[in-house]
Amino acid sequence: MNNKNKEYNINKPIYIFILIIFMLLLFQVNIAFAQEVLEVKEWNVDLKPEYDDPRLLVVHEIEMKESVKFPFEMKFLIPKDAEIGMACEIMENGGHSCKPFDINDVGEFSELSYQVSSRPTLFFEYYTNAIEGDPDKKFDYLFKPFQNIESFKINIQQPKVAKDFKVNPVPMESFSDGEGFKYSILNYANLNPDKELSFKVNYNKPGNDTSVAKQEGLGQSAQQQNSGSGITSQGDNNQLILLLFFIGGIIFFSFGAMTFFNNNKKYRKKYYKGKSKYRKKKKKKRNR
Repeated sequence: MNNKNKEYNINKPIYIFILIIFMLLLFQVNIAFAQEVLEVKEWNVDLKPEYDDPRLLVVHEIEMKESVKFPFEMKFLIPKDAEIGMACEIMENGGHSCKPFDINDVGEFSELSYQVSSRPTLFFEYYTNAIEGDPDKKFDYLFKPFQNIESFKINIQQPKVAKDFKVNPVPMESFSDGEGFKYSILNYANLNPDKELSFKVNYNKPGNDTSVAKQEGLGQSAQQQNSGSGITSQGDNNQLILLLFFIGGIIFFSFGAMTFFNNNKKYRKKYYKGKSKYRKKKKKKRNR
């Protein structure tokens, strides 16, 4: 047997070992970056233009399904200019347990996420500069979930002094509450992350007067509490860096072992001698 064949036979198990390690790492990477789709029982969104602020107030109230396992990460798609009011779990007594949140840039929008530790009912609100024009005003709202949603409801509040209030798509129902607000309502069932809902609202209202006076309270304090976590998430980046270091370590170890194997003549001779004895035994058995 010539030297090339010897080296090929010696290196073959190491090449196979490296290939196996590489395939296992690819499998682990897929698991690390695969996101489990959460199951939501009910999701209500309130759109409140010029409610207590000249901007659009967006309020999310969510009830997760009982099958959801804690803790989990909740994600929302939000406008880039969103000013976060609260990102919370709703406690049994009705109080809000607000959480630190992260915001990542995902192109045209941002992605807000926070960890939910124990409660299936969630609350999230923000303000956005979505309203355009004066006195003929308009705004668009896009809802794109990261979760599977069994029942989705959107309530669009009409400012108290607004006229010619129109919603597209046409609302399925409407009602008035005890505070003098009128609402347009649309209901949807069985939404998934592939589904986008788009809403367009037009109305006439001169000036920037709000429907109610703004109360400084829980929303603002929650924003100050959560803003300490920063607006750019580093969690995913840190995991990726650690994973790359791990992969680099495996590759370094594998090539180091291969180099030692090739350069250590004593070990190569012992390895090849063992292979020769094994082949001779097999040949004797065949001759019998």
